Amino acid sequence: MGETFIIDAELVEPVVTYGDGLHLDGPLSFAAFSVLSQDEQRKVPPLSGDWAVDFELPLDRWEHDCDLPPTADPRLTIDGVLKQTRRGTRGIVWGWCCSAAVPVGQILETSHSLRKRPAIGEMVKYGTERRYESGCGPHKAKDLVYPAIHVRKLRWYCRGDAETTLEMLTRYVPSVGKLSRQGPGRVRKWTMKKVDVDWSIRNQEGLPMRRLPALMFPEHPVLDGTIRTPYYHRSRWAETVVPRAWA
Repeated sequence: MGETFIIDAELVEPVVTYGDGLHLDGPLSFAAFSVLSQDEQRKVPPLSGDWAVDFELPLDRWEHDCDLPPTADPRLTIDGVLKQTRRGTRGIVWGWCCSAAVPVGQILETSHSLRKRPAIGEMVKYGTERRYESGCGPHKAKDLVYPAIHVRKLRWYCRGDAETTLEMLTRYVPSVGKLSRQGPGRVRKWTMKKVDVDWSIRNQEGLPMRRLPALMFPEHPVLDGTIRTPYYHRSRWAETVVPRAWA
């Protein structure tokens, strides 16, 4: 087992999030991809496929039985074995030992507006029509509004290689949350502190600190969700429990 430690991100911009956890293995996977050479990056299969590559991260792994959808990919498990049960499909899955984000200090809910502009340049280049009505139709400009939070600091509880985790985040992850490349979620400073307690999976009360298989917490409500990064990819779906958002 690795070290137990805390990672803090001091923020200077609101974070765009749907309250889905902001687990640290997401930003760390981006950092792991950034470490690769350009030739290595080009060899990584696109995320539009049926499977997403698991990059090696400086974190320990947990594993447990998990009920899965009928379309589950065997690569989601530790041994490539899917068993049929009375309820459906089951396998032993794994994930990274890092909690969902925990806000430090007061949280203020807000929103982030984004102007979606029509792709006029592409229309001129590839289209054949001589006239374009920019004020109507599905391609007109519109404002998109996303939920966001103001918080001074986000914290994650982890188990693994503390120094390497801090180095990767500091070097390759300038912001967190959705739309992070457009300004929201900008991090002023990443810091690390080693601690004696391990809250990467459960807290002191035994409650889940991250998305985990529902079979680990039979008394908790079950919610379909994803168990490891990339959390938006369809190959990561399972029957899970979730930590209370911003608890």
